[in-house]
Amino acid sequence: MTRHAVAERINRHSPPSRGLIIGLAVAALAGAIVVAVLIPILTDRGSSSSVSATASQAPAVVSAGQQSTQSGEFKRPAGSVQIGDILLSGISVRTLDVRPAESHLKYVAIEATVRNVGTSPERIGEFYLKDANGASAHLASSDDELAQLGNLKGEILKFWGVTLAPGETAKGVVVFKILKDTKPAELTYVPRSGNSGVIPLK
Repeated sequence: MTRHAVAERINRHSPPSRGLIIGLAVAALAGAIVVAVLIPILTDRGSSSSVSATASQAPAVVSAGQQSTQSGEFKRPAGSVQIGDILLSGISVRTLDVRPAESHLKYVAIEATVRNVGTSPERIGEFYLKDANGASAHLASSDDELAQLGNLKGEILKFWGVTLAPGETAKGVVVFKILKDTKPAELTYVPRSGNSGVIPLK
């Protein structure tokens, strides 16, 4: 046998080279890393789909005093204030042209909408006013004052001794006397039961 033939036979049966072995080991390691990365990703996707499905099936939660407009029920107005079972909204203040008998005083009228948001009949409570100096204002309620206020008398009486059924609303006016050189600062509502509440006036 020639020297070339012997060399060829030896090459055919020689073990794989070190470079080949290292290449195969690197490929196997890379494959293991890819599998390790993909498994958590696929698992998270499955979990996310389950969470999304659960959330979409959950009922909508509506805050207290506000109901969904889709059902046609009451929606709490923006800027309203709830004191006990009474919700006050649409509060506005104006100075009246009518002058009280006391020359150093003026009339201010506060208009509001009152709604019973409770489950039992509720009698409208009382209103108190403080001016910018912190002084308590006088509520116009005497016969002479009501007569002087003319057409406003009917609006004032809408709050006097009125009991609202659950869901019922009343709109009326309260009138106070304050010093001419000051402004109304805060309105206090005192319900027939429960704690009173203070409403800052702008």
